[in-house]
Amino acid sequence: MIKRILVGLGDADHSITAVRQAIDLCKRHGAQLTAVTVVDHRGLENVGPVPIGGGAAAQGLRDHRHQLTREIIEKAVSSCEQECSKHNIDFHLIYEEGDPLDTFCHSARYQDLMIISKQDSLFDHGVINEPSDELIRMVHEGIQPILVLPKVTDEIKRVLIAYSGSMESARTMKQFIRMHLWPDTKICLTMFETEEKEALDEAAEYCRAYKFDVETYYSTKSPKNNLLPFADEWGADLMVVGNSAKNLMMRKLFGETAHHVMRHAECAVFMAQ
Repeated sequence: MIKRILVGLGDADHSITAVRQAIDLCKRHGAQLTAVTVVDHRGLENVGPVPIGGGAAAQGLRDHRHQLTREIIEKAVSSCEQECSKHNIDFHLIYEEGDPLDTFCHSARYQDLMIISKQDSLFDHGVINEPSDELIRMVHEGIQPILVLPKVTDEIKRVLIAYSGSMESARTMKQFIRMHLWPDTKICLTMFETEEKEALDEAAEYCRAYKFDVETYYSTKSPKNNLLPFADEWGADLMVVGNSAKNLMMRKLFGETAHHVMRHAECAVFMAQ
């Protein structure tokens, strides 16, 4: 059961996908929606080394960034409000200035599900467009569960769960199954490079107990090089992977698989502890 959903608003184009997915889940579960947006003044002010005589140009760039950020936020917030009003969704906005990660962590404390869009940096609002480790930092801080969406998201009908047989992996699987976000989805439980194949059948029976349609896939190949290709081949709309608060569970069990999934998956990704 979920009753509170938090959406991170980045740029308007990415945000609208996250908002619409959140609204769909709110309607399914009778949940409230909270949107959070943050102005990171420190990031906007950082324009790199300024040469002698370049102070005015640097300040002009800072002013432009701040103005553009305000415009982008206004557009994203307006779109969110319009969508929520159209669907009669209970909506609350958190608009803060400061450190984006601290703000998101605080906002997520009493939420059941966090939804963000996959972009270079969520809270630079597309103004700076520099690669960021924002998502990795969220995972490290133990923010979970997180639903990470690409810019364009299909209806979620097919879910691939990356399962290792470990206790951590079982917790992730059970949390996703018990949340029953999309009850009518087809589930594929996958296991790579492990000797615990019998655990896959036991996990499948657990999922079936919650009335899900489940199939399994087992491979002795490396997950890092084969998990995403299989997800594409199977037609996954969503991948479920796990983490722990202090490290990435998938990194420990599957090498760099979690990083690879987060960076390169074309479908949505659900991450939980």
